[in-house]
Amino acid sequence: MKNKFIGIIIEKQRLLLVSASLILLYLGIFTQIPEVDGELTGFNMDESKYYQNGIDIAEKFGSTTFIQVNIEPTVQDASTVIKSLEKLDEDITDNITGARVESIHKAKKLLKFEESSDVSIKSLLDKSTQLPIVKQIISKDKKSFLCIVFFNINQSSFQVDQINQILEKEYQGLRFKNVMSPYHVEKAIASSIVKDMKVIPGIIILLFASLIMIAYRSLSALIFTMIIIGVSVFPVFYFFSMLQIPLNIITILSIPVLLVLSLADSIHLLTGYRNCNKEITHNEKLKVILKRYFVPSLITSLTTAVAFLSFLFNDAENIQDFGLITAITVLLAFCITYMTAPFLLRYVKPKNIHSHSFNRWFHHLTKNRAAYSILLSFLFIVAIVFLPKLKFNTNLDSFIPRNTKLRIDQQELIKQYYSQLRLEVMVERTDNQPIIDLQMKLRKLHQNIESMNEVGSVNSIKDQIDFKAQYGALSGFVKFPKKNNPFVSEDQRFYRLDIRLKDAKDLTKVDKNIRILAKNYALKNYTYSNGLLINETNSNTADSLFKSLLFSFVFIFGLILSMTRSILYTLAALIANLVPLSSLVLIFYLFKLDLNLLTSVTSVVCLGLIVDDTIHVLYRKIIIGSKLEELSFGIIATSLILFFGFITLALSSFVPSKIFGITSALVFIVTVITDLTLLPYFLDKISLLKKSKSTD
Repeated sequence: MKNKFIGIIIEKQRLLLVSASLILLYLGIFTQIPEVDGELTGFNMDESKYYQNGIDIAEKFGSTTFIQVNIEPTVQDASTVIKSLEKLDEDITDNITGARVESIHKAKKLLKFEESSDVSIKSLLDKSTQLPIVKQIISKDKKSFLCIVFFNINQSSFQVDQINQILEKEYQGLRFKNVMSPYHVEKAIASSIVKDMKVIPGIIILLFASLIMIAYRSLSALIFTMIIIGVSVFPVFYFFSMLQIPLNIITILSIPVLLVLSLADSIHLLTGYRNCNKEITHNEKLKVILKRYFVPSLITSLTTAVAFLSFLFNDAENIQDFGLITAITVLLAFCITYMTAPFLLRYVKPKNIHSHSFNRWFHHLTKNRAAYSILLSFLFIVAIVFLPKLKFNTNLDSFIPRNTKLRIDQQELIKQYYSQLRLEVMVERTDNQPIIDLQMKLRKLHQNIESMNEVGSVNSIKDQIDFKAQYGALSGFVKFPKKNNPFVSEDQRFYRLDIRLKDAKDLTKVDKNIRILAKNYALKNYTYSNGLLINETNSNTADSLFKSLLFSFVFIFGLILSMTRSILYTLAALIANLVPLSSLVLIFYLFKLDLNLLTSVTSVVCLGLIVDDTIHVLYRKIIIGSKLEELSFGIIATSLILFFGFITLALSSFVPSKIFGITSALVFIVTVITDLTLLPYFLDKISLLKKSKSTD
């Protein structure tokens, strides 16, 4: 069967090239520019307990999703500022359905502010810091204040441009310094995705071109590889549009992955073609290299595709899309490469440089493979020890793109108002529980939360009670609103605490401590935060990645076993793949990196890529029974391609993407060392063991 396929490829070179061209023409006609989506979700979020908690709190208090606008007064006259705030409030509520605006203008009665007075804005802000409801929106330096626009958690029709257009208007005495909301984060992410798409692929191709010239010293080799990249990666955009999959922070990774993978097969073909006897014909050269590379390339394409298809086990829609589109295009890239490369190779004239540095690296690794094998085995054992120490945490601040105005706004808001990630706690009064008893427990809960080192500020009914207590006998004249009171529901059955953290990374720790405190006070409580919601759904997503990893291992094990027909050789291959993956554990532990959505994907992506060279080594040593010298050149070249392709993601605006790219790149360096030292070492030992048994 293998020889039959090879014969067809050699005999039908022109026909296959024409067929591939027609396929690409068809794809080009029906390809549309994919939609760019900046959402951080794409999960089954409605199954989370935090999601339902958010719905319940929003129904009772209507304050779950919000936009924060940091306003700096530009005049000293408080009346001018208040009038402009009222006009801003009117513009927002008239133009955005369901919006509710809160700022200092809503506290005029509590502030005893008269529009005809000549009070300065500075004294008004100083006085505001004494009010329980208002003080949380006054900056630490008392030079600015927040205007907060609230929405229901299910608000889906809102467009961020609606609020931006309003804020672009001139309001006398107001300067809008910083704006922050989930909507603005999503828009910034979408813009950064477009920016990354314009920059990163171009840099990857430039690095590839430099590497090809260093490896082959031939312009024709460079042109050949660039053509293969183009024809192999092009279909990915067709499937984005056909399957209606948007470009987001997950699915965009399929493009650099395909750029790298599309080059791997052509590198091996180019290396094999270069080392063929120059005296034989083009077709004879093809026959030689196809016998060496066609089957292992087919197997590696299948294993890589299955590794990405295993993402379909995941609960996250974005990860499913990423896996599906990458798997399809990996197989299509293999087909197109072997339809076009055989004909194009006749025009390639790579130089065969025997003293090439790649060859010297191989000889160094071969000479010291025992030492490297011991070192890699030690690395594997140490990684197993540290594996339980890894923790899952999603720092949402890291998803805000770097070098953007939004990042500047975020830092300013954190400086003046603590973390922009808010934690809400809703406490429910049980049947027949006296209100006084519940309020006393809430006061104690408030004080305990406030004493936590990680907490910046806490606001609750305690502030209102303390405020009324200041008036003594006149406290009966101080009335807080029954409707839309941010801390107590109209029927006084539900109470709410608003907690601001000093640092978003402490969210899960604070949430856990609050639940312990609430349990000690026998309080029925519900906690919610956008961060907790996404953290839990991301954690569930990461847990389901174990199924993907397990499925990939089982499939790869079966495929390698069917190729080698030996349990020992198959186990050696799997260990050779586990060693590079174990380096991920050490990288995350030593650099104190948290597991999150993107970094959890790294293990499966790396497995799908690192197994390729392992299969080539197995096929060359076990099936063909030849040395690795020629193959090693291609392995080193493809490993460098993987390294530079993924390290380029360090230029991304997203910290998780940077970590994904850098950690993957380091894994590929460990992989090339493993495949050229530990794996051949194991294979040779197993071969000697088999020979000794056969002679006994």
